[in-house]
Amino acid sequence: MAFDLACSYPKAMQAYEKAHAWRPLFNLALEHDLGEEKIKELGYKVAENLCTRKRWVDAAIVYQDYADDVSEAVRAYTNGNELSDALRLATKTKKRELVKDIIYPGALDLVSQMFEDMEEMEAQLQKQASRLKELRQNKLENPNAFFGVEDLSLHNVDVTTDVSTPISTFTRYTVAPTSTSRSVSKRTSRSKRKLDMKNAAGRRGTVEEESYILASWVKLVSRLSGLQNEAGKLFRNIRFFEEEHILEGKKLQVSLLEFEESLKTVIDEVWDSAITDSDKQTVEPPDASTTVLREQDTTSRPAKPTLGPRTWVLQDQFWP
Repeated sequence: MAFDLACSYPKAMQAYEKAHAWRPLFNLALEHDLGEEKIKELGYKVAENLCTRKRWVDAAIVYQDYADDVSEAVRAYTNGNELSDALRLATKTKKRELVKDIIYPGALDLVSQMFEDMEEMEAQLQKQASRLKELRQNKLENPNAFFGVEDLSLHNVDVTTDVSTPISTFTRYTVAPTSTSRSVSKRTSRSKRKLDMKNAAGRRGTVEEESYILASWVKLVSRLSGLQNEAGKLFRNIRFFEEEHILEGKKLQVSLLEFEESLKTVIDEVWDSAITDSDKQTVEPPDASTTVLREQDTTSRPAKPTLGPRTWVLQDQFWP
């Protein structure tokens, strides 16, 4: 925007392109008569970048309006599960062959991707449910360790030794070796994400890990809701497609409903049992510190997630 205000239009266009702000970019390109061929070339470049960022609708508009490529626009709409727009554009431009060439295969790809997403969520739920059972058992058997209470019997133990420790030349202000700094700076974004996930999970076998699992299930409910909404939008289009699409769509809807029931059952059991578990007595009653931490555990536990209404479901009378 600063370059635009300063009337430095080439730099402004570069900045808009880098920021994926395609609307002001093409506005400038048209205002300053960039030329038909250059605008078309820019259209392909921008649309491809938008596709990599999964901004499918924006990519489709750019393909259609600036690259003058209806086929790629239809493909982008299809990849974004905007099948109504894909069909509309194919009909409007009198290119109905794109329906069988692009839209029909793309719709089946969407169904397959949704199946994969659901199976990934199922695997997460099963793995974490099993782990949570282990944690709950650990909580009953060894509450001090679970809640992170240190052994008070060690407080009066003399842990000093006769081993001499050499005086270090390092202080809190000593600059670390440059080789270490370079190695840290080279840490990949993937390793950083893994480290962030590990830190978020907290210490294994403690209340921190339990809280992490419960919080991840809150996100899982939100993720399932988004998938169901996308599936519902897909169902309302593929119902009018070929028999294969209809059969795959029905299977996907049934599978999503079954997984929703499984998730609801687990959530009800876990959140309801979390209250009763805190009241159970162990062989050796926990000390005061453990009781305080249990109260903190209850207050820090995420609220029980609720599954949304089934407005995404295509009713039986609309399926053949």
